[in-house]
Amino acid sequence: MFVHKHAFFEMVYVYKGLCENIVGNKNLEMKEGDVCIIAPDVDHKLSVFNDNCIAFNIIIRKSTFTSTFMDLFNDDALLSLFFNRILCSKNANSYIMFSIKNNRYLTCLLNMLIVEGMKKDKNYKIVTENLLRSAFCLMLRKNSETILSNTTQVYTPIVVDMINYIQENYRTVSLKELANTFNYSPDYVGKLIKNHTGVSFIQILQDVRFKKACNLLVSTNLRVIDICCHVGYESVEFFTRRFKELYGKTPAEYRNQSISASFSS
Repeated sequence: MFVHKHAFFEMVYVYKGLCENIVGNKNLEMKEGDVCIIAPDVDHKLSVFNDNCIAFNIIIRKSTFTSTFMDLFNDDALLSLFFNRILCSKNANSYIMFSIKNNRYLTCLLNMLIVEGMKKDKNYKIVTENLLRSAFCLMLRKNSETILSNTTQVYTPIVVDMINYIQENYRTVSLKELANTFNYSPDYVGKLIKNHTGVSFIQILQDVRFKKACNLLVSTNLRVIDICCHVGYESVEFFTRRFKELYGKTPAEYRNQSISASFSS
C-alpha cells in the first residue's frame, strides 16, 4: 500500500499475522490482536510481512464521530484524551496503539463488527454503530500503561465540554446559550467549534437531533410530530423535509422499513 492520508479516523486491526504500519515518521510493528487508531490528515502506509497476515481498516468520519461517539470520551482515560485532542487541537497525537489479544470480549466485538461490515445485511449500519460504541466502551477500560502513543502531552480542551453540552441539551440549546454558558461571545464559540471539529455548531446540533430522531422512530411508537418536538424542532414540515434530504426517505418510511427489516431478519 502506498503512503496516503485522508480526512477520517482510521482504525487498523490485525486479525492474524504481522505487519508494519508506518505513521508519519514512526515505524510500528503490529502483530495479532493489535489495534492502531490513526488521526485524520496523517500520512501512513500499511505493509504486510507475508500472505498469512490479515488486517482490517475501519474508517470513521470526524463528523460521525462527533455526533455519535463523542459522548463516550468524557473522562481522563488516554484514549479519551487522544480523540479529544484530535477534535480540539492542532497539536495532537497522530496515532494511538494497543493490544486487545487477551481481551476476548473486545476481540469478539471487533470480529462481529467486521462480519457485519462485510455481509451488509439489513440494519447492518445500526448494528455496526452499536458494536463500535460497545468496543470503544471496552477500550476505555484499558490500563494506560498498555497504550502506545507518539506523545504524552494530553489535556481536555474546552471544545469537548461544549460538544458534551450540546449533546446533553440538544432539544433547546442555541449558539447564544452555549456561548453564555462558557462566557464567550457567540461569534467566538462558532469559530472555535468550526476550527477544531471541521463542522459548524448547527451541523453538530443537527446531527445529534436527527440521530435521536432515528432512534425514537425505531424504538418507540411516538408520532412523527411528537418526535419532531422532542428533538427540538417546531415545524414538522421542516423536520420531515430535512429528514428526507439526509436519509432519502420520510420519517414514516424510515420507521416502516426498519420495522419490516426487523421482522424479516
